[in-house]
Amino acid sequence: MLSDLGVDQLEVGIPTMGGDEKEAIKQIVKRNNGRKSIMSWNRAVIQDIEQSIDCGVDAVAISVSVSDIHIKHKLRTSREWVLENMIKSVEFAKKNGLYVSVNGEDASRADNEFLVQFITEAKKAGADRFRYCDTVGIMEPFSIRKNIEELYNKTGFNIEMHTHNDFGMATANAIAGILGGASHVGVTVNGLGERAGNAALEEVLMALIYVYGYKADVNTKMFREVSEYVSQASGRELPIWKAIVGDNMFAHESGIHADGAIKNPKNYEAFDPDVVGLQRQIVIGKHSGKAGIINKFKENGIELSPIQKILTSLGPIGEPLSALFGTLQLFVLNQHIKNADENEAELLEIDEGDEIVYREVIVFKKGRPLFYALSYISKSRINDKVLASLMDEKITINNIIAENNIETLRDIKKLSVEDPTPIIRDLFKTDEKMLVRDHTISQHGTIRLWTREAYPLSYFNKN
Repeated sequence: MLSDLGVDQLEVGIPTMGGDEKEAIKQIVKRNNGRKSIMSWNRAVIQDIEQSIDCGVDAVAISVSVSDIHIKHKLRTSREWVLENMIKSVEFAKKNGLYVSVNGEDASRADNEFLVQFITEAKKAGADRFRYCDTVGIMEPFSIRKNIEELYNKTGFNIEMHTHNDFGMATANAIAGILGGASHVGVTVNGLGERAGNAALEEVLMALIYVYGYKADVNTKMFREVSEYVSQASGRELPIWKAIVGDNMFAHESGIHADGAIKNPKNYEAFDPDVVGLQRQIVIGKHSGKAGIINKFKENGIELSPIQKILTSLGPIGEPLSALFGTLQLFVLNQHIKNADENEAELLEIDEGDEIVYREVIVFKKGRPLFYALSYISKSRINDKVLASLMDEKITINNIIAENNIETLRDIKKLSVEDPTPIIRDLFKTDEKMLVRDHTISQHGTIRLWTREAYPLSYFNKN
């Protein structure tokens, strides 16, 4: 899969672990059949490299600590010992025809003068590149670029970036290193790795291509497929907000964004979704505007009339209908105070058993039904004046809100086309489908009421 994507070299495991690990590496080498370079990870130990040779890999990463803190507190040895064992390991690997990357573990905390010496000696021993490891992820892009520029200018050697994401800068640091002169970059699919992970393959490559104009022989259309496969294989869920490949990458909800994306995707997209194997989504949520909602109906093969488009707006329906049809009449089918059941409590975000005003109404014009509405209103969240107005059967909820100058937020929870319920079929004398919208009205972040409204799809095309 990674070979088909265009990855040049795959680091696949640690042979000296033996058992299933070593067997898996052998199988990978066999299935690869020479298509791409297969690398294994090793300590600066001859026996480790012998295990790698036994697996049939063509490349080895030889890792040794280069920071004084690691040399003193982890290896408990000296810089001289580090150099000596690195040189012996590199020379042995090269004698056996292997490509060699020398890994400077914790290079980001190492003395740069020692790194220059380390790289120079590795180069003399026959190494092919040096891996600069930001092992604890403490670097930031500006310092990384400066460090890599210095190392490259002083050694003229191939440098690989290996960055960790402890501070969320792995991708930025990897790219900064490349800008500083690094010729290689080590990445992982979805950024998986120890602790907070490593620089993500899909993020680094797309940034290099689209932000910095690099040319890359990479099948980016496979990114989503590969990410999903790795997610399943690793048991690590792919976050919907994941850069480049997450489900939300091309999902537009906000009214302004959705409208802009519908008019021209380039308004809110840095690249086309099919570039990475995704699709554009106009999603419906509390920030949706009319354009996004109308588009969602189009996706389902439903073309709305101008009047029906009004029904998809977030605002109260009474005012535009009154403007179009004149004064409306309200008829209350059922209205009483009751204790909320489990479903009603959940919709209003109240406790089960709390008192609510249950209200079913139908709105008429000259004896002709315009729409049906079912409402649940939290009794404890409205004042006495509003409650008294509610119980007046001739007053609509929208009029009550307007009369009391109540600032509210409407949040569409559901917008769909449904078959009519028996009561609606009887009231409207029709079997046609209904445009149904569920929404809440909130004030200061608290839900005051939940309403379901139903409108015949064809009604407003009739005179």
